[in-house]
Amino acid sequence: MNTSTATARVTGLSITLPDGTPLLADTTLTLQPGRVHAVTGPSGSGKTTLLRALAGLHPATTGTLTLHGRPLTGTHHTRTREQLRRIQLVPQNPLGALNPARTVGATLTRPLQLHTTTPPQQRPDRVARLLTAVGLPPDFATRHPGELSGGQRQRVSIARALAADPAVLLCDEITSALDAATADGIMALLRDLRTARGLAVVLVTHDLNLVAAHADDTLHLTPGPLHPAAP
Repeated sequence: MNTSTATARVTGLSITLPDGTPLLADTTLTLQPGRVHAVTGPSGSGKTTLLRALAGLHPATTGTLTLHGRPLTGTHHTRTREQLRRIQLVPQNPLGALNPARTVGATLTRPLQLHTTTPPQQRPDRVARLLTAVGLPPDFATRHPGELSGGQRQRVSIARALAADPAVLLCDEITSALDAATADGIMALLRDLRTARGLAVVLVTHDLNLVAAHADDTLHLTPGPLHPAAP
């Protein structure tokens, strides 16, 4: 692997819980553009915590994080707006993450307001293009999350992350609640997006068949010290 082209790196990352229990120890992960990096392991091994550390939502105890060669500080409160924009998290449960009172269009407009300079008059067109990019009709902008299927809501959640034009997409068990056909569709979407946009994708999953079919490399976590699995 050519680490000189890495989008982001995790080096020697350790995380200890408030009660003193070590959760992650000496973790190293190199994220490359256009690749899917799977993170697997049993419940409680720290998979989601690793994503949260990358997103700045959980402080590391030791170790370093970098984005495009520049240090990432421990939490989102101290990261620059550009760093926040470039690393986006897609959560496991889109129905819980999407505001049920907001239309899809309003949900996608919010990151455009926060992270881009898109003029207000151009935002509806940008929302339409985001929906098209994730395989949904532009008229879905008028719908609410409760009117969508699980797979459609997950596509909206991905579109919301894409609105910030990220370099790293963190995906936390995003297919776990979907049937096999819908999950395959979501993974095909991620394949197309990472190729077209040069995204580095981190995929937390328990589904080893999905890993075998779609991941370029795998980090397998176990409680205590971590051991990268063979690609």
